[in-house]
Amino acid sequence: MIAGPWVLMGLPLVVTPIIYLVRRWAFLGALLAGGTAAALAWLCMTAPLSEPVTLLRWSLLLGQPVALLGRELALTPASQLALGLLFGLAAVSFLLAWPVSPGRSFFPLGLALLSGWAAALLMRTFAFTAVILWLVSTLATMVIQGGRLASTRGAGRQMIMLSLAVPLLLLSSSLIETRSVNPDDFLHAQPTMLLTAIGLAILFAAFPFEGWVSAMAIDAQPGIAALVVSGYQVVVLPMALDLFRDQPWLVTDGQVLSLLAWGGLLAAVIGGGLAATQRHFASLLGYTTLNDLGIGLVALALGSKTGLTIALSMVATRAVSLLLAGAGLAVIRLRAEGTSFVKVTGLGQCLPLATAGLLIGGLSLCGFPLTASFAVRWALLDQVAPAGGPWAWGLLLSSLGAMTGWLRGALALLTPTNVPIGDSPSVRRTPLVAGILLTALMVLCLWLGHHPDRLLLWLRPLVDAYPSFVSGPASSTLLIGPSLS
Repeated sequence: MIAGPWVLMGLPLVVTPIIYLVRRWAFLGALLAGGTAAALAWLCMTAPLSEPVTLLRWSLLLGQPVALLGRELALTPASQLALGLLFGLAAVSFLLAWPVSPGRSFFPLGLALLSGWAAALLMRTFAFTAVILWLVSTLATMVIQGGRLASTRGAGRQMIMLSLAVPLLLLSSSLIETRSVNPDDFLHAQPTMLLTAIGLAILFAAFPFEGWVSAMAIDAQPGIAALVVSGYQVVVLPMALDLFRDQPWLVTDGQVLSLLAWGGLLAAVIGGGLAATQRHFASLLGYTTLNDLGIGLVALALGSKTGLTIALSMVATRAVSLLLAGAGLAVIRLRAEGTSFVKVTGLGQCLPLATAGLLIGGLSLCGFPLTASFAVRWALLDQVAPAGGPWAWGLLLSSLGAMTGWLRGALALLTPTNVPIGDSPSVRRTPLVAGILLTALMVLCLWLGHHPDRLLLWLRPLVDAYPSFVSGPASSTLLIGPSLS
């Protein structure tokens, strides 16, 4: 009988060299990579954990734990759902990448990246999960750069910040183990909480460590940026929640959550403010992503079941919105050879499907009404309102700033122009595969906006796997001063 973790980690690695050999044929690479990811997503979504299933005459037990380097890897109900989302996200990303030419190395390296993220989600030891994330960041660097000789800012910052975060988390893990041996040792409690808060703040792109996410989203091909940003969050959020559940003393006094909340708020305000002034869709998407990440971190820092539900919902809606906006922007880049508002002026009339995808995805990312993120943003504002002060106004105004940027972009795309738009069919039409996936993602984005309860029902097992971290009101952690001195 084959254990599930070996299949989830190993199958992408087995297919990787095959895709590398056929990398010259983008369609075949996208089909193999997308098919592999889709098959694993289907397996995670449908197969039971405790009962064996038969696949191609092989007996498979998803929930059977395995050991690697003396550490246990196991699939839990929470990680099963997270892996299903991760593999599904990757499958759509691979298929969307074929018509927009992301580079020959994207498909094999993307599958290897997927295997690393799966290993991080399956690992039951916090320190080893952090090390796996750091190793994966080297692969992510190559995926983001995509063989380009242009700016390395986004790829470089991503690896540098991960390299800063992991040592802090490893030191924190060592201090946590020391305290588990001697529970009465309070001498290292404050340093442990401070190291944990800083390490997680880097991974969550909280202020003042927010620059790496926006730089990566700006420099990378839009579809690749959507995969990497969403993939990191799918892995990092369960890792943090597992730590808080296993070591509740880290968050019971609210200091760590308060630091994360303030870092998230400032990142959201910076992202929303900068998004309002952008003149390029790439930078607009990057800063809107930063705004959404910051708001999601505030939701997590509430420490309540409602806050956790909002944070997890935002991970899912962010993935859909980023994929949709990234796919639309990638198609438009084929036509305009750039993303500035000046270059894309009037393209809405010749690329209506890509334009609709870009605008719906971008507006959804900043919580525009009737889109996927609107309901969870509104629920979060209701939760933070009792805290008063800058919380509700900061989150609301930052969202409005991001919306302003997208409405300015929409005006540029939809403004009629007399400049010739070209006669080449290859640039006048949205590619067929991209068009089909864009339509499906737009329908999903708008459907989630009208039926947010369906998303909450799907996320229920993940929410139930983690306890509430605070015993007071949901906004109580926002009232604690951000100090760990």
